[in-house]
Amino acid sequence: MAARDPLREWAEPRGLDADWLIDEAIVQNGAGPPEVAVVHPNGETCRRVLREQDGRLMWLAERGSRMKGAALLLGERDPAGIGLAADTVVIVEGESDAFAARAVLPPEIGVLSLPGAKMVGEGLATFVPHALTVLVATDADDAGDEAAARITSVLDPLVDDLRRLRPEPDLRDWLHAFPEPERK
Repeated sequence: MAARDPLREWAEPRGLDADWLIDEAIVQNGAGPPEVAVVHPNGETCRRVLREQDGRLMWLAERGSRMKGAALLLGERDPAGIGLAADTVVIVEGESDAFAARAVLPPEIGVLSLPGAKMVGEGLATFVPHALTVLVATDADDAGDEAAARITSVLDPLVDDLRRLRPEPDLRDWLHAFPEPERK
């Protein structure tokens, strides 16, 4: 009998590739729920448990934890290890959108996930030190629009090409609306 693999048991019903998750985002937590490593602009790395609510993946934040300004970074890291090395970065709202984007985008494009629309911190630029192009793909709702405006105010002076994508209702659902060959 094959050994039980809790991460595969968690990932596969959600349409996620467990091998990719191990390489990119997930810190295995034994038999417990998977965890992601999130980064703060000061370089502090924290582990957060993923939970599912209403079909969306979310970080389980500890009471009193500092989530504002934190980000989940998917892609090659810069030499300092705090930010992404990519010169093109997509900023999304939430883990479901981040994993969906990472699954369809070329590996040279970085993905930065904010834990929520109200979590844009002043240290955001720390995570995209090499970005020439940033695509802001927060949700198509008032909170997503407000987050996009805050992201723009922080990054506009620093990035050559800053664009707002407004996927409805969010990036994950928008991407899944297209047949796979049309996504590339």
